[in-house]
Amino acid sequence: MSYPRIVYTTYDDYLDEVLETVKIGTLEYSPSSVFKAVDPIAYRCDLNDYLSMMHDDGYFCFECEYFECECE
Repeated sequence: MSYPRIVYTTYDDYLDEVLETVKIGTLEYSPSSVFKAVDPIAYRCDLNDYLSMMHDDGYFCFECEYFECECE
């Protein structure tokens, strides 16, 4: 399943806000980019869990796949 780009951007921003920057030697990487590259399946599973949590809290609509429901 593929979501609109805003869904991935919002999720990546969330990950980058709550997780520490990944440091390897003198290089630094965003947590979201490392998560996607190292384990894309776990990234997708956690994205779906994140969206379910957002849906339960009334912030995401699975029907229109957007954070501000455009269905009505």
